[in-house]
Amino acid sequence: MSQTSETPNKKTWNYHPDLPLKDGSIFVWPPRPSQLLQWFFSHWLVLSERVLMVGLAILMWAFAYPSIDQAATFAFGWVAQVWAINMVLMMATAGGLHLWFIRYKKQGDTLKFDARPQGKNNRLWNFSDQVKDNMFWSLGSGVLQLTAFQVITMWMMANGYAPMITFASHPFWFICALVLLPIWSAFHFYWVHRLLHVPFLYKRVHSLHHRNVNVGPWSGLSMHPIEHILYFSSLCIHWVVASHPIHLIFHVIYQGPGAAMTHTGYEDLLIRDKRRLALGTFYHQLHHRYFEMTADSTPSAQRRWRRRRPPAGPADVPMRDTNYRQLRNPFPLMSVFSDDEAANMHLTALKMLEELGMKVLLPEARKIYQAAGARVQGDMVYLGREIVDAALATAPKTIQCRTGAPNRDVLLELGTLAFQPGAGAPNATDLLRGRRPGSGRDFQEFTHISHHFDVFQMMSPSVEPQDIPIHLRHYFTTDIQMTYTDKFPFMFARGTPQTLDNFEMLKIARGLEDDQFLNDPYCYSVINTNSPRCLDIPMAQGLIDFARHGQLSIVTPFTLMGAMAPITVAGAITLSHAECLAAITLTQLVRAGAPVCYGTFTSNVDMKSGAPAFGTPAHFQASLAAGQMARLLGLPWRSAAGSASNSNDVQAANENQLGLWGCLLSGATVIIHAAGWLEGGLSVSYEKIITDVEILNMVAELCAGAKAGASEIGFATALSQVAPTGHFFAAPQTMERYKSAFYEPVVHEYSNFGTWSERGAEDATTRATKVWQGILSQESPVMIDADRKDRLRAFIEARTAEGGAPPVS
Repeated sequence: MSQTSETPNKKTWNYHPDLPLKDGSIFVWPPRPSQLLQWFFSHWLVLSERVLMVGLAILMWAFAYPSIDQAATFAFGWVAQVWAINMVLMMATAGGLHLWFIRYKKQGDTLKFDARPQGKNNRLWNFSDQVKDNMFWSLGSGVLQLTAFQVITMWMMANGYAPMITFASHPFWFICALVLLPIWSAFHFYWVHRLLHVPFLYKRVHSLHHRNVNVGPWSGLSMHPIEHILYFSSLCIHWVVASHPIHLIFHVIYQGPGAAMTHTGYEDLLIRDKRRLALGTFYHQLHHRYFEMTADSTPSAQRRWRRRRPPAGPADVPMRDTNYRQLRNPFPLMSVFSDDEAANMHLTALKMLEELGMKVLLPEARKIYQAAGARVQGDMVYLGREIVDAALATAPKTIQCRTGAPNRDVLLELGTLAFQPGAGAPNATDLLRGRRPGSGRDFQEFTHISHHFDVFQMMSPSVEPQDIPIHLRHYFTTDIQMTYTDKFPFMFARGTPQTLDNFEMLKIARGLEDDQFLNDPYCYSVINTNSPRCLDIPMAQGLIDFARHGQLSIVTPFTLMGAMAPITVAGAITLSHAECLAAITLTQLVRAGAPVCYGTFTSNVDMKSGAPAFGTPAHFQASLAAGQMARLLGLPWRSAAGSASNSNDVQAANENQLGLWGCLLSGATVIIHAAGWLEGGLSVSYEKIITDVEILNMVAELCAGAKAGASEIGFATALSQVAPTGHFFAAPQTMERYKSAFYEPVVHEYSNFGTWSERGAEDATTRATKVWQGILSQESPVMIDADRKDRLRAFIEARTAEGGAPPVS
């Protein structure tokens, strides 16, 4: 039996019927005779729970219950007999359904609204167990009070205090009464239930039943004793309306064991993959979770008559649709230094390049610098400021990054915003498999997760797949990105052979001609200088190769204050700025106008241990300072968040968020390590990617801004619609916007303590595990057609046979 996939919130519901939900009420105006006949047929002329209950009532009256004559006088024997019969019926119905659905899972999770197990090890429940708690209230107070109402009614019938009929004397009414009793029961239940939701009674009485957010068969009759009195008072109808003991027994079964059938947590009973018996309803399940509607499971007039206006259905209410793919930074920019101080830092960086020089280990790069007029002595390059100024004049201020789908293209310029997940870690970690060296499987899973969230506009080299040989690794990482995502990809720059392999694979996968590829950036790489003041061979070669082919280089000195850079923010950023200028200049000397992104990754070390620290005040200030320098040049630029914590804990959240806000308030164009980074970059965490995505999504929501027009202020549709002390739940403005007004969290939990406890009291990291598991349980999207995939595979196989491409160092 297939589950519907058209779910607005897959993490909330395992199954739900087709949306929008239809109002099943048979009480409409004008009346619909065909609908009434269809309802009667589906409930009384086929095998249904009502037909089964009537048949059982006839058998029980004939063979099990005491006669009316015996009931004329109260006696322990017949009263105990009635109690024992009700006890057996309740245990057989609720217990049998529990064994079928819950204990032995004969139906699995098919048609089950909530896939979670019944609550255990939780003090919310008596005996710390939901099932035992439910059995206690159902069999204790429930069966006892049901028996009391039945015994009193039988005694009244026997003594003439309650009117009785027989089938022989009133055949028509006898049949009609059976049909009308469930309708009366629904009518009675509706008003009793509304009474129980009055705050005074709900808090003291009805909340006991509503502890069952995830219902099971024993939940149906699990109620406070006062609620049992109100619920079973439905049987008092037999005191004033003529009926037969069979009607009474049918009513007792409907009110008692029948409650177990409506609380199974499943929509239908399946036998051999066919729906054999209708059980619970999604309306009822929604009520137990959200308390937003009356929980009657039968078609009652009240549900329709109570409405002052029908709420807009899902087809009428727009879903939330914020563009996470192309973002602009809405936050006011901060500076840590004055404009004069920033200008002086820039002049000092130029002075460093001119007088102190830059160590460049690649001979080809030194020749390029020398050809432009730089002074070269050995492996030291001394750049005049006129060379740097000329390069900055040609470096593009706007870069249009092309992806596998036009709606994913990324614009990089001051004011735009793009996020990347954590990158470059040697290890992966999650709660289920622990910390481990990064593998091909981890790289593919991180690609799947990163593609899933639109808030990551650019892919990153999440972890090193160390189970794949280094001379073949770039084939694997590029193949995975080309196959499973259409976002802007990362390509390794570990020597010209690997770089050219990557470019060729990208052209095959995206169907690009050479001219197309040269004219627009279709991929990027991160180029780290070796601080202080050194550009090594593979990084210099990467700058040359990417510039030569028109692809994007993101220049990122990694300057840790007190270690590879001066201990002050001003000194570290001045050094980082100088190294950036040298690298940017090389790209423009290779090809004027080559896309290049200014970058920095500057934080401090812990002076006690020497370990990198992130999300510190110095890290925050360094980002602000780097933003000033990037704005001085007018170039798009890259910054980073990150965490030095060893686990996805409060420290990790604090550090990542402070680092993130430093990037946002400094106007960073690209923010790398925005999610998932732990241990200062030694591992990427599956759970932390999910918990960090929550914040990134919220930032993306803020990028959309807010309006204050007439419809948003809502004088006519909200403010004038609600009287003093009223509420806005049903205001027209609310009904128009309830699906789109607020961000829906990925992993955050907003339920109250009781509901959270019933659901297992899971912390955010535990919930995040379930989120990434859910993402990976879905089939990875394939972004490449079969022909291109075959050509890509053939290229990889041919290059592998030739020996691959070892990295250059």
